Amino acid sequence: MPTMTRFLGSLGLASYRAIACLVPALALGLGALAGAQEGHDHGAAPHGGTVAKTQRHQFEVVLRTNGLNLYPIGQKDAPVDVSRLTGTVTFTLPGASKPFTYRLKAAAPVAGRTPDSLALAVDLTKVPTKGSKVTFQIGGLADPAEPTATFTVPFALAEAGVITFTKATRADQKAIAAQKACKVSGEDLGSMGTPIKATRGDRSTFLCCPSCEEKLRAEPDKYLAAAITTSKAARADQKAIAAQKTCPVSGEGLRSMGTPIKVTRGDRSVFLCCPDCLKQVEADPDKFLGSAAAASATEKRGR
Repeated sequence: MPTMTRFLGSLGLASYRAIACLVPALALGLGALAGAQEGHDHGAAPHGGTVAKTQRHQFEVVLRTNGLNLYPIGQKDAPVDVSRLTGTVTFTLPGASKPFTYRLKAAAPVAGRTPDSLALAVDLTKVPTKGSKVTFQIGGLADPAEPTATFTVPFALAEAGVITFTKATRADQKAIAAQKACKVSGEDLGSMGTPIKATRGDRSTFLCCPSCEEKLRAEPDKYLAAAITTSKAARADQKAIAAQKTCPVSGEGLRSMGTPIKVTRGDRSVFLCCPDCLKQVEADPDKFLGSAAAASATEKRGR
């Protein structure tokens, strides 16, 4: 976002304060407009963002210092597959001669799930919180009565580190089947009733019961770190395979059992000789892929 960044840098903090003093009425007016005309609900949201409602749809907007995610909300609060949706976001800032518009893209999905948010990686640290507004236009919606939705929310950064707990829904079944066991207790998901979905930002995990929530709150980075993905090594991985040479789990040559398996978390990858070794990496990912906190941080910087 070079154009908006240059504009924000040229204003400086003093200008922001001056603008904030000059337009308190405008800021209040925008908030009222968002609430009255667009039907917004600024209550609690699953990802710690702002819930916005149009005539036929509901969305959660999550603004962070390094970008944003837009989550369409389906019936009974179910997530929505966004792979066929299109969208733009427009930032209108006090003192700017024109708004800044960007295209949204489907966020990379967590393993076992379909993409459930549209995303934009952009530096929002210098956007003034007073007087700024964010407008979304989302197309390709399945409801023929409102195939395109347009709505505006005030600029408000989501609180970092907020963890929400909700009951899993039918839409989470594939992800629950992929995870299989509670990461806190090790018990099978579903063995103690409907699993609990714990979410922080765009990271989620499932718990077997409410009693596991306290342990997750105490060590959130351990349980809500960047997702681990696996794939067969490709031709582009040949140099990395030659440099690694052996499997870090078994000590065997990487090609001794066929095509190596590539395991990635954040910006770190390791190659394994066979699927049997994958279980050990999943059981102790920090040992083979570095710390969970570091993996989460590097992945966010890459967005």
